[in-house]
Amino acid sequence: MLVKLGIYDFVVSNNGNMFEVLDIQLIQLRYRLYSHSPIIGMTTYLANELAREKVVSSIVGKKYFPLHLLAYSMKGYYNLATLSSLGFFNSHEQLPNINRAQLTKYVEGLICLSGGIESELYQNISQNKYNQAIAIADYYSKLFGKENYYIEIQNSSNADQKLINEELIKLANELKLPLIATNELYYLCDEQENDSEPFYKKEGNEFLKLTSGIYKDVFVQEESYFTQIPAALENIDKIIQKTHFDFKPEVLFPKFDIPKGFNCSQFLDKISHIKLSLLFSPIGKKYSERLIEELKWIELKKASNYFLMIWDLYHFAK
Repeated sequence: MLVKLGIYDFVVSNNGNMFEVLDIQLIQLRYRLYSHSPIIGMTTYLANELAREKVVSSIVGKKYFPLHLLAYSMKGYYNLATLSSLGFFNSHEQLPNINRAQLTKYVEGLICLSGGIESELYQNISQNKYNQAIAIADYYSKLFGKENYYIEIQNSSNADQKLINEELIKLANELKLPLIATNELYYLCDEQENDSEPFYKKEGNEFLKLTSGIYKDVFVQEESYFTQIPAALENIDKIIQKTHFDFKPEVLFPKFDIPKGFNCSQFLDKISHIKLSLLFSPIGKKYSERLIEELKWIELKKASNYFLMIWDLYHFAK
């Protein structure tokens, strides 16, 4: 759909994970979009550590707050992947989440967007806790650097959005932080609404279906709304330029220690023939040729290390 609309610069940002990164790479190969690197990101969820942190939200009842993180270098990409993994280790519930200590450790190479309606900053602004919002924004701007922390303003159907945007703009000016225009995009045109997974919000004992407010001319509407705040649109291009790095992720496997004199393919070949001889004596031409063919394809796919690792794990578990 993005390709059909002529949109080649976009953010890949899943909630709490990076599962779509590989799919986007395959789309790049399919459509030969070699000059367009996707902006790799993740909506991470930061645990509300009120008891241990001085600069955190005072919003009661909120367990997590979303932060939109974007990688602008390979170091940032690897840090993003690490934070994604840590989120699942921390999660004892449905939502993967990280803590501030982890974010601080893996902050290099990342841009942070302040988040939308559920974010720490937005929630404090909407509850008239401006001083707390200032402290939060100051905390993140020092953590990421002022040039890498953007205050999000949106054109949503929220009745208070305009007033909240005014407060966010005031905050950004006070702290000399850049603004960025964003929106909650669940689908790109009306026709996709029925194909999209519905989003629900619990209100009392009822679950209310949320609509995204997205329609076919969303991009025209967004640009029109933010005409009075040109910097919020101009900063989109700045982020696109900054995050356009040579994205070449590798398939990384744990190192498997093999005996001297062997490489991974040779050692896999040796143990495979030994194990086959224990199953069949004599082995016979049929099985021998089949094993050679299988090993040839494993080597061609550079997967020898993977099979050795699985073999080792199997024997350890057994």
